[in-house]
Amino acid sequence: MDRQAQQEEATQNLANIINQMRNREQGTAPSRERNNRERTNPEHRPSRESIDLSVSRAAATGGIPGYFGERALLQQEQDLKNVFKSLGINSASADELFRNQISSISKLIRMKEKELDGLTTSINKKKSPLCPDPGHVFITTQFRQGLDVFIEWVRYHGLIGDDASASAYLRDHFAQEKTLARLEELELSKEADKGSDLDLPLGLTSMKQFIPWEERVKSYFRGIIGCAQTSLLYVLRDPKLAAVTDRERNGTVGDRPQDMYKSWLEYGIRCTVLEGAHYRIDNARVWRILSLWVASGPGKTYMVSRTHDARTNFFNMTRIAYESSNKYQVVENKYAWMQSTTYKGDDKFYSFEKHVKAWFDTEQILCQYDAYPERFVTMFLNSITDPCLNN
Repeated sequence: MDRQAQQEEATQNLANIINQMRNREQGTAPSRERNNRERTNPEHRPSRESIDLSVSRAAATGGIPGYFGERALLQQEQDLKNVFKSLGINSASADELFRNQISSISKLIRMKEKELDGLTTSINKKKSPLCPDPGHVFITTQFRQGLDVFIEWVRYHGLIGDDASASAYLRDHFAQEKTLARLEELELSKEADKGSDLDLPLGLTSMKQFIPWEERVKSYFRGIIGCAQTSLLYVLRDPKLAAVTDRERNGTVGDRPQDMYKSWLEYGIRCTVLEGAHYRIDNARVWRILSLWVASGPGKTYMVSRTHDARTNFFNMTRIAYESSNKYQVVENKYAWMQSTTYKGDDKFYSFEKHVKAWFDTEQILCQYDAYPERFVTMFLNSITDPCLNN
């Protein structure tokens, strides 16, 4: 569960415990207990007077009749009630959801789709005992569909490390539209992922071939969707881009010149946080795939993490590979320089002292890379073509 949702649930539970303690001191049973008793035993159904008293207490406290002793709603509960109303139901119907304990985001995201369907059907058929106006309570199809989108919005904002509270949702006036667009693109991407036209990278047979191999690897992972609802390439995001700024997280998606991202997959690659259950699962999946591709080559040495940490292993391998690649390039450049550079005599820009120093520097570099040639002295002497020195 998202840390923010856990904190909200803990706050709500604390408020409920305090309210129950007060009720015991006053010798009254909490409304939740009354509701359960009255549901199971029709003889204990409340009188109209009891319902009116519940309504009166709720009006005085800013609570909901029949919900935890009509205590005042927490701000997060009031925000969630406003979310429910924004999804197409009236205040009476939103109150009934609370009386049925649909009162926190943490509970919503834990519920399965069948549970939500069953609950809404049950509410439409039978209201809770302390519902003051059952004739005004009805859970619409529009609300049920909107609730699914809201839950998706909450879950995704947890994946990108953003505020996933009800108040944040209410501030995002295009939350439903953006979530639907993202989900539509996600479904299309998953369908494309099922195709057989993806080019699997060949095994890494030499560190000299790492750079083109790395490009094929990233191209492959770009087309694979992970449990974070985006491309697995986010796992291998550049270490310099590990953290996500608010500006990047709030960037828009679209084809307009001012849009920061051209697709939701691109957005997810940049903004998905590199921690949490989704990351552990996707990171391990990338590790298993990479391990197969380097099993018979020099990269096998680096994919040895007991925790299947693809990100750490891959960037260790990348660092070594780039160092090796630079070494090969430097050595090749120095060999080419030794074969092409000659001293024909002093001129305005080049002297024998400069020539000797350049060869001395080259010798130092080749020794550093353990590439000093046996013919170095001979090559140096052959580079001197000044007739005065040859004589």
